[in-house]
Amino acid sequence: MAEVKNAFIKSKMNKDLDDRLIPNGEYRDAQNVQISKSQGPDVGALESVYGNELTKNFASALKTPAATVDPNIKCIGNFVDDFNNIIYSFWTDNTGEILNGANATPNIPNGYLPVGAIGSLDIVTPGTGFSVGDELPSDLGFSSGGYNANVTVASVDGSGGVTGVNINFPGQLFSGDLGSNSSAITVGSASGLVLKLTGLLGNNFITSYSPQSGAFRVIATGNFLNFSQKNPIIGVNLLENLLFFTDNRNQPRKVNVTRGGSTPAQATYYTTEDQISVAKYNPYEPIRLYQLSALAAATATATGAASNVSTINLGATISGNIKVGQLVTGSGVLPNTFVSGFSSPNVTFNKQQNFSSTTLTFTSYETAMKDVISPNIPLATSGTTNPYLITNYTGDVDFLEDKFAKFSYRFRFDDGEYSIFAPFTQTTFIPKQDGYFINNDEQSAIESTVVQFMENKINYIQLNLPLPSSGATLVDTFKITEVDILYKESDSLAVQVIETLPVSKVVAGAASTNIFTYNYLGTKPFKTLPEDELIRVFDKIPVKAFSQELASNRVIYGNFQNKHTPPSGINYQVATNEKFEIQNLNSNKGVVAYPNSSLKENRNYQAGFVLSDRFGRQSSVLLSTNNSDTLTANLFGASTVFNPYQTPGSSITWRGDSLKIEVLSEITSGINGNDTTSSSDIKIANSETGEPGLYNTDTANYDYNPLGWYSYKIVVQQKEQEYYNVYLPGIVKGPLNTTGGTAFEELTGQTTLFNDNINKVPRDLSEVGPDQRQFRSSVQLFGRVQNTTAGGAYSTVGNEQYDPNISATDLVPQSITVNVISDLKDLFDVDGVIPLVSTPTTGAVNIFYDASSNPLIGRMISTKTGGIGTAQGAGQPYPEMNQLAILETEPVESRLDLFFETSTAGLISVLNPQINDNQGASNFNAWNYLQTEAMASASTIVNASTTAPYTGYFYPQTALGNQIPAYTISNFKVLKSGGSNITSRFTLTKSTIIVGNTATATSAASSTATITLSSISGTVKVDDLVTGTGVLANTFVLSIAGSTVVLNKVQTFSSTTLTFTPARDVLRLATNDVFYYAPGSSATENYTFSVDVTDINGITNTIVKTGNLTNIAPTITNCTTPVTIGAGDTTVKTFAAVNGAIAATGQQASDLVWSIQSQQQNGLDVTVFSINSSGLLTVSNGIGAYDVTVRVIDAGGTAGFLTADCTFVVNVGVPPVDSNFNQGIALEAFDGEYNLLAFVDSDTNVTFDSLLATPPVPKIYSFTGIVAGSGYTDTDDLATTVLPLGGTGLKVNQVLTGGAIQSLSVEEAGSGYSLNDIITVVEGANTTGGATINGIPFSASDPTVATNFFCTSPSNKYTQTGNIYVKNNLKGALTQGQFFVSMSVFNADVSSTVALPNIPVVQYRANSGATWINATDINGEASNLNGQWLGIKGGMTNNNGPGGGNNFEVTNSGSSNQTGTKIQVFGVGGSGNGAGEYRIIQPNLTGTNLQYPSCSGTVSSFTTMTTEVGDANYPQIGTGPLYYEYRISAVGGNCSSSMPTTVYARERITKYVTQLYSNTSLTQVKTLTSGIYRFQRPSVNLEQNKDGAYTATFNASGLRTTASSPCVYT
Repeated sequence: MAEVKNAFIKSKMNKDLDDRLIPNGEYRDAQNVQISKSQGPDVGALESVYGNELTKNFASALKTPAATVDPNIKCIGNFVDDFNNIIYSFWTDNTGEILNGANATPNIPNGYLPVGAIGSLDIVTPGTGFSVGDELPSDLGFSSGGYNANVTVASVDGSGGVTGVNINFPGQLFSGDLGSNSSAITVGSASGLVLKLTGLLGNNFITSYSPQSGAFRVIATGNFLNFSQKNPIIGVNLLENLLFFTDNRNQPRKVNVTRGGSTPAQATYYTTEDQISVAKYNPYEPIRLYQLSALAAATATATGAASNVSTINLGATISGNIKVGQLVTGSGVLPNTFVSGFSSPNVTFNKQQNFSSTTLTFTSYETAMKDVISPNIPLATSGTTNPYLITNYTGDVDFLEDKFAKFSYRFRFDDGEYSIFAPFTQTTFIPKQDGYFINNDEQSAIESTVVQFMENKINYIQLNLPLPSSGATLVDTFKITEVDILYKESDSLAVQVIETLPVSKVVAGAASTNIFTYNYLGTKPFKTLPEDELIRVFDKIPVKAFSQELASNRVIYGNFQNKHTPPSGINYQVATNEKFEIQNLNSNKGVVAYPNSSLKENRNYQAGFVLSDRFGRQSSVLLSTNNSDTLTANLFGASTVFNPYQTPGSSITWRGDSLKIEVLSEITSGINGNDTTSSSDIKIANSETGEPGLYNTDTANYDYNPLGWYSYKIVVQQKEQEYYNVYLPGIVKGPLNTTGGTAFEELTGQTTLFNDNINKVPRDLSEVGPDQRQFRSSVQLFGRVQNTTAGGAYSTVGNEQYDPNISATDLVPQSITVNVISDLKDLFDVDGVIPLVSTPTTGAVNIFYDASSNPLIGRMISTKTGGIGTAQGAGQPYPEMNQLAILETEPVESRLDLFFETSTAGLISVLNPQINDNQGASNFNAWNYLQTEAMASASTIVNASTTAPYTGYFYPQTALGNQIPAYTISNFKVLKSGGSNITSRFTLTKSTIIVGNTATATSAASSTATITLSSISGTVKVDDLVTGTGVLANTFVLSIAGSTVVLNKVQTFSSTTLTFTPARDVLRLATNDVFYYAPGSSATENYTFSVDVTDINGITNTIVKTGNLTNIAPTITNCTTPVTIGAGDTTVKTFAAVNGAIAATGQQASDLVWSIQSQQQNGLDVTVFSINSSGLLTVSNGIGAYDVTVRVIDAGGTAGFLTADCTFVVNVGVPPVDSNFNQGIALEAFDGEYNLLAFVDSDTNVTFDSLLATPPVPKIYSFTGIVAGSGYTDTDDLATTVLPLGGTGLKVNQVLTGGAIQSLSVEEAGSGYSLNDIITVVEGANTTGGATINGIPFSASDPTVATNFFCTSPSNKYTQTGNIYVKNNLKGALTQGQFFVSMSVFNADVSSTVALPNIPVVQYRANSGATWINATDINGEASNLNGQWLGIKGGMTNNNGPGGGNNFEVTNSGSSNQTGTKIQVFGVGGSGNGAGEYRIIQPNLTGTNLQYPSCSGTVSSFTTMTTEVGDANYPQIGTGPLYYEYRISAVGGNCSSSMPTTVYARERITKYVTQLYSNTSLTQVKTLTSGIYRFQRPSVNLEQNKDGAYTATFNASGLRTTASSPCVYT
């Protein structure tokens, strides 16, 4: 048979040519054949080859349990491990197709639809009766973000059951959350069609297969793998057990091939991108140095419930102190709930809550840096125990003392990789004594030029590490095996490891929280990390790579994207001002974490953002896109800001400054997501530009984006670096030795430079001559503290904070230049040893500190008016300057363009919603709420400012303090405690004020918000209201740069004149009613104010504030003292009071509660008074004087009450005598002298010269019985002649109608008058008048007083004035009480008699115009200070004097000394004269052996005469008994009767006893038989009468009814 033989030597298949044209050696088609390449004759022949055998159906092994047949899964990459004969494969059913109008008909094969990135739609039940093209309802879950999907039937079975569907998204991307709808969807109740959405991104697998053993493993599976059939994996390498791969779709990854299981269900080791990425998770957040306080005082609890509200009433369940800013926890309470407002018992949260009644815990924050060694708190009261004291502290006390240390941490992962460092903390430093100068620290700083206490007091830090998840899931989620605690010192580049913690320890310490607390006790680091670790700010792992290879065990990537494309900038502004209080919800807790840290003043700061993905790939520094170059009222500018020296204030309350950043727009990247109308939704990665979008970890979401921007951190550039504080011993301002100077001189100053200050202010020595002694310094200085005294001993108040700025409003610092440095002698041309003699020309230099050592003196010039320091005084001596002053050197400026990492970092996903929340009004600029019950209706109750034009107003502002210039308010509402609406009782009004001068300019606009101004007049400012023809309403200036202005609205107007008005909307809150602080008001009168504020951008926020009614203290309207009532009276007084409410309430007398605060007698507590609810004070069984305090309490005595007290004296019976009668007066006189006392109201010193034995010639003192006459005026001088005796100079004091004389005054007293002389006026103005003399024996002015002697021969003795007790020491007449007068003569002159030649007497007159008369005592007896005492008898022998006459005589019989005393009691009460003027006269002392009035011999000193005056009823000095014991005889007693019975009385002077009692409390009167009784006070004999006893008649009730008669010796 013929044989056709063809050799295909070319081994080429050719399908391009027609079969007839194919050349020899080529072929059209072939299968399962190969071309022979042998050397034999069959070369080029076709040979059969072996076929493939299916050894493993991967699709079947990887199919889902719900699928009935294998899914449309494809292998997108393989790697063969030839050494181990293992094939590694990568699988996915994700087609990578995005369904749209052009590609919308994928059919459902056998119940499974691979819809690529969209997801899957399972047909659970096919239903019946459907036809191809039927449209299914649009509510299948395909509607999201405003874009609807159209779903139609694609294929049906024989019964009309659906076997396939078409999904059409007409021309739009769809990114609905399909995976979230996992429940079945029934389409029509009758059709029976049931569909179910399944997960997005398809099914993905990494497998291994051994052809030899047949072993099959699934290493990893899950949609997080994010494979796509459009991105084959061609870069695969195996390094030991790590399989590295890249697909140019995801970031480079790796898996450990030993992980996984034999089925997909067992492949659970890898579940997230974090576990398979080559670049590991970046710990973006620094260690937190604040924490919830463990102290009981910082925690409060309460019980409450909430139902979709943010404010709840806690009632009376509060225990402890609730404060704004506290964290709130409890069952059902939302996470991160804080107290945003508190007015007991109402608490307002920062979030709406919905929880049942539960116990709420309110916890405050505290710093994690502590001193646990010091037993007491610095600056606290002595002995205040340190609450953090650890008595058994085992750490290193001194390790941190001289260090500025920072801390960080890093993670180690399961395959041995380390994360990059977390941001370091700020310096962990709190100075000893908390930075305060105490004790003699200032003096020490002067002497040493250093601050000794500027050492770290911290010895215990609780490092709170933020973990990426709770400890319970940390290992499974992130595969972390160890945590390194890192340590770095400020002056070192080395990063050291303090301790490496196994993850088990971390898990145990943070099982249910994402914060692990590491207690650092000064442990020294144990190893140092390589230097390159410090600058490893991110891992050099590309974002995407197309190719990959291994070389020398290193993974090499090619054709890669090495970084993300960052945004062009971020819209933010920066400010510097005082730290937020921890109570402020905007606070980042920095005021707690770093209590002593502050932003350095006089520095420029540029703040920027650095964005990072979750794996540490960072952006460059992003600056602000905000082009505003004008600071707002709260000093917010663009990225760069200057922090000036602050105006001096309280260093105690100042919290320190900080940088604050207000982010105005969300951080965005990439392209739009669901909502193309919102720029805030720009978050999807843009592969064309390299913008990564924003991080999204939801694998069931089309926006899944593990490589998007994840976190941010703040970096700061501050080029002014090192500087010194120069501690000086004071600065002398101006020239030496002057009291003042010219303005130029005030700018100069001198100070001593020694010790370290010589180096801090160095002399310029570069160009000097060999003999040069004076130098300058190029160092610029700024004043910080100046001395306020120019010399003298060190004082803690000898200095003050210095403001280097031009003024409080012009914050430009003025520097100080040291223009001369020289030693003291050369500078002042001084020769000699210092200290020099203090003279005006030489001694002034002694003022300089340590002048004797001839120190260097720096002479400085200040550019600030007024200079610095204090001028030296002009006088001598010149004390040494010794008061601390502090200057600051100008900082060294760095030329490196570096940004420094801060400890402020966070998640973009947290920041962006906060930016939205912070748009519009966030708070009011201040809320100084004061509403009292004393306010009238329409009273302003919030005064935010006292500075014009804002006085009485307040206004809304943004979250970080920028004023909102224009807005509208609505929905003003006021709720009272308990929820009742009382809005009508308040008014909130908005008005517009002008806060500056207007400006004008010309401009035009055509559909733009940016305009150029011309013809500008005045100053255009940010927030100015813009008006003009064609300008839209509510147009404001957003920013201005030169003549370019950006407005808040797009404008179109022709060239017109624009007016720029600094208009500001302000608010005033006032009452619309009167309010009363009633019982319970502390709980009921608490108000919650809410108002919606809408700014010009249409953003509406609700501001909530609280306030409460303030009580005003009551007033007692009739508080007077003393109150005197009779003995036995019970009613003292009815008090009246009003509370603090305004009268319009009609409640001023309501809810007042009376009480007695104290009641005492003689300093001892008593209980004799009571007061009822109406204020009626009564007394029971009281007698004497009491000190009583009555209190009235308002608000019914409930919580919040206030009080008023009335302290007064109650006299029950006889009150204490006036104090001038009770001074312990005891006048002593000797031979010939006398005692005289006067208690009068006249201002003239009164003498008693007319009562001497030979009185001087009487003169006129005053008149009575004036014959008035007529025609006089009150200035007439009367009578050059006065009859009957010559005297001149009477003057009319006062006239009546018709010129009648009412009173006269004495111009010249004359002489020789007698009482009752009638004086006739000879020469009067119109007629004669007359007067009777009343004033003798007083002399108003007598030149002989104190110089005249009664005896002039043989020697001057016995002054006529005697022992005068002048009126000025006893000013004032008697107004209350009773006083005793005791006249006593002691005779020690042997066998002599002493007598008073004139009658001793007590005289009285009602007033200075009345006639003196002999006084009557309280028993009704006339003044009787007479008596006779005989030593031979033993005492008083006659009560009236010798022979019963009126005289006073004391006889010493033999050598028996004898004293004679008479006592009488005068005053108010009883039968006496009562109130008025009294004078007491005890005449000259004379006697048989005395030399008065014989004038011969010497003055005797054997006899003394004493006059005493005091309170008759109360102890004279100190305290005493309230009762006195007496003895009494039987009825019918006489001076011989015994006195066996003990009784009691309140009087201490026996003869004035009035009432006898049977008990010491003087409450039970003594029952007697009426009659005469003898009685005495045991062991007391005041009048030296017989036994000190008296007789008197007492009635049956123990009341004395007759005068007491003394028992005398016979």
